[in-house]
Amino acid sequence: MEDTIAIQRLKEGDASGLEFLVNKYQLKATQAAWLIVRDHHVAEDLVCQGFLKAYQSIRQFKNEGRFQSWFFRIVVNLAIDYLRSQKRFVDYEAEELENDQRFASAELSVEEQLERTQTMEELGAAFRKLDPEQRAVLVARYFLGLGEKETAAQLGKPVSTIKWRRFTALRQLRQALMDGLNSSEKKEKQI
Repeated sequence: MEDTIAIQRLKEGDASGLEFLVNKYQLKATQAAWLIVRDHHVAEDLVCQGFLKAYQSIRQFKNEGRFQSWFFRIVVNLAIDYLRSQKRFVDYEAEELENDQRFASAELSVEEQLERTQTMEELGAAFRKLDPEQRAVLVARYFLGLGEKETAAQLGKPVSTIKWRRFTALRQLRQALMDGLNSSEKKEKQI
């Protein structure tokens, strides 16, 4: 089944359309929400809310648009709104270190795996310091694969704002990694 058929069925009140869309987009939407809020349970709740919103406003969806982009916009906006309502940035949890271990390969030496884990921790610490809008732009670009124009349309912001948020976020991440590298070099010199 294609998205257009599922959407048409959903507009006609056939729940199989929603079932198809949930099966197709739930995992990637949950991953995108998690990248912003950094909490698995909250991300799952936000995706459920996103599907509920999509269901309630499916008649407003124009078939010439892509459902995936429209739906991910809903989820990303819900994630940003959630963080704003919490008035805080979500800290990393211990389980995230376990999640980051998926990047370690059996082909890497122990030293290389430790170095990679440390880099992921530093990147994660820098990522959590970004404001929610910067996170959303990076998630849209590098996780969802959206271009600047599409991201701007999905987030309801001018392209220049999207470019600036991406530029400043990447600059902050780069600086944090350089700071981490410099502190690692200082520690090695002390030893």
